[in-house]
Formats: sequence, structure tokens, C-alpha cells
Amino acid sequence: MASLDPDYDLAIGTYTTIWPLYERSGLSGLTRAERALFLAWQFVGEVNNGGFRQFLSNPSGAHAVETSGALVEVDMTHAASLLTRAMEAGDPPWSFWGAALDALSDEFFGSSEDPYFLLASYIRRHSREFSILVCS
Repeated sequence: MASLDPDYDLAIGTYTTIWPLYERSGLSGLTRAERALFLAWQFVGEVNNGGFRQFLSNPSGAHAVETSGALVEVDMTHAASLLTRAMEAGDPPWSFWGAALDALSDEFFGSSEDPYFLLASYIRRHSREFSILVCS
């Protein structure tokens, strides 16, 4: 069932199509555009679900440095700066850095940066760089 946000629909639809490629070949099996979208979408999903602590503590956190670059590539520069600050807060276990990471999560939630618009815009600009058919 489609949402009322076509940008969200395009982003999640594209991510969902990329997932099997990732499962077969990992990040190295994705094109640059697929990798940027994949990492940025995982970041947004994890942070929206449980903040920076969840992102960094889950397997997605193993790609934190590459995710920061992916966020810049999809024009989520504020989110990228927050992730950089989160990585500078300390090292695992992330529970030791709870207050600092929670503050960064709050800043992410209060940001005017619209991740779904930015992800959909990236997909539209780079549609030929996806190995799968992307319909905008």
C-alpha cells in the first residue's frame, strides 16, 4: 500500500529492490549510487527507530565511516555532520556515550533536512546508475 509521500515510496521501493543485491554480494556488489542510497536509508531507518545509539550498535554501525560519505553524496550534509560528531563521541560500547548520542539524535529529529525528499531526489538524478529499474 502506497503512503501519501511519493518521495518516501520511491526511496523505500528502491531500497527494497537493492536489498537482495546486497544480500548476494555485499556493499561491493552495488553500484556507487546503490551503495549511497542503501547506506543512507539504513542510517535514517536506524536513527529514526532508536537514535544514534541504535545505528552505531547494530550491524549498520560497522559502516559508519562509509555511511557518512554516503550521506554527503545524497545531500544529507547535516545528518553527515551529526554522524561524524557521534563517531567522535567515543568508541564502543556506545552505552557509555548515551547522553552525547541522545543529544545528537534529538538534533537529527529537530532538523529541517528532509531525508525522504533528498533520497528521492538523489534517485531521480542518478537513476541510470542503478542496476535495477527505478521508476520515479
